[in-house]
Amino acid sequence: MFRYNISRQVTVLLSVLFVIAPSWSVYGQSKLSTEQWQTDLTYLTTRLPVVHPNLFHRVSRTEFDAAVERLRRRIPELEPHQILVEFARLTALIGEVHTGIMVHRQPRDVLATLHGFPLRLYLYEDGLFVQAVDAANAKAAGLRVLRIGNVDATEALRRVGEIIPADNPMWMKRYGPGYLGIAEVQHALGISPSRTEVNLSLQDQAGKELVISLRSRPLAEVIEFLNPLSDPQPRADLATARTATGATPLWLKDQRNRYWAEHLKEIRSLYLQINTMLDKDGETMEQFFDRVLAMTDAEKVERMIIDIRQNNGGNHLALPLIHGLIRRPSLNQKGKLFVITGRGTISAGQNLATLLEIHTNAVFVGEPTASRPNQYGSLGTFSLPNSKIFVWHSRLFIQDSDPGDYRPWLQPEIAASLSSQDYHLNRDPAMDAILSYQNLPPLADTLEAAFASGGIAAVLDQYRSLAPRYKATGRSTERDLNRLGYRLLAKRKQQDAITVFALNAREHPNSYNVHDSLGDAYLRSGNRAAGLKSYERSVELNPENEHAKRVLAAAALDR
Repeated sequence: MFRYNISRQVTVLLSVLFVIAPSWSVYGQSKLSTEQWQTDLTYLTTRLPVVHPNLFHRVSRTEFDAAVERLRRRIPELEPHQILVEFARLTALIGEVHTGIMVHRQPRDVLATLHGFPLRLYLYEDGLFVQAVDAANAKAAGLRVLRIGNVDATEALRRVGEIIPADNPMWMKRYGPGYLGIAEVQHALGISPSRTEVNLSLQDQAGKELVISLRSRPLAEVIEFLNPLSDPQPRADLATARTATGATPLWLKDQRNRYWAEHLKEIRSLYLQINTMLDKDGETMEQFFDRVLAMTDAEKVERMIIDIRQNNGGNHLALPLIHGLIRRPSLNQKGKLFVITGRGTISAGQNLATLLEIHTNAVFVGEPTASRPNQYGSLGTFSLPNSKIFVWHSRLFIQDSDPGDYRPWLQPEIAASLSSQDYHLNRDPAMDAILSYQNLPPLADTLEAAFASGGIAAVLDQYRSLAPRYKATGRSTERDLNRLGYRLLAKRKQQDAITVFALNAREHPNSYNVHDSLGDAYLRSGNRAAGLKSYERSVELNPENEHAKRVLAAAALDR
């Protein structure tokens, strides 16, 4: 069958993000002159707009050029590792996971100049914690991180987030903790004054503080600690925060396998973990999908769980699965088909998630995805002429969703984030949420019936009564309230629609889409000033909301 081979290079790179790359040429960083570094900067910033289809879709050309000139002036006073980090900061302004410079994904001779700490950090819902550490500091495993070097944990994550190419904050959540284990990154960002050692201030469950000191090692020696794509393999010199007792949760069971399935007979469910959208030896993805779909028929499974929370991309190979699910209406139902997404769902993994959202009745569980439903991708690469720093860039705009879909991610219907205790005790909140799922009726339908019988007052009363029940299952009420609001607009009940959208904005103040919808309702009611204010808030939350930006631009012309 035809395969949309649009992002193979993405996963070829992403699947080895923490593997030492081959050497393209002698690096000789320390021998480069200021003029050579500035030549590299010029090459970087003139080539990217040429090879990228729309480089300035999230950052303005003016803002980008100003950052370039500031860096050009600073180059004479910076050390080579600081220039590498500042080049990464510059390309991170573009706001894409597929375009930028990854500090750790460089030629061997560049990486030979870098060092890391035997430390694996993870940002849980309750904070930044030590997930694994060298055995000499075993007492630190599982403790909360208060400070790294000179700054508190929150500030350290903010700083490192500024140099990571990302579509949205979820990818920075995934990679930020790993970057904090690179000594030169810490030093360049002013987190630690030294590249050879760092002090970490930690806190145990009783609130007692502990300080440990770690010495850096060549980056190649600690790659396993820093790799965010999978848990470190058990080894004698490693202490982890996970308990030795209890079964390993499914999501951690076989992370290095591109795709696999397990029949959970006791709960009549089939679990699929798809970590990479690339064929593997012995079984293509199409063969795998055919096999698991045949298994659902033969075993008469009552639930299918598709886990793509760690799916870091590959090719467009999803159609056999999508078509197979569409042909099985007994399985393609809410409460029977589930998809787990998370901070590792990007690129072709996002394409799979988007197609599942559009074409199936799956319930999404977990964390938001790390890519956008419509995204720039299809990876191209080049190296800078003098330093040989490796740069990647998008070549195409990939539109899997509606042209007006400007969402920064796919938001699960049921939120299920990992806590430090979940990890320690081998619990999986996403699987727990699926196994306890309650197939509640669509809230929008219930509220619309309330409106028909008692007007907007009945809607508000019903919402106050039902919302806690929906929220208790991890569901967000945002989508249902938005649907109700537009149904009311269709009935020309503008003021009632405004009441519903305003309620949604109070309930979900950080959703750009809610404020955009409220702006629509205000404009249709004739309240232009309030509508423009809502659109402005929407653009603040999501600068890529083209609909709101067009409305605001038209309003500016009318003044």
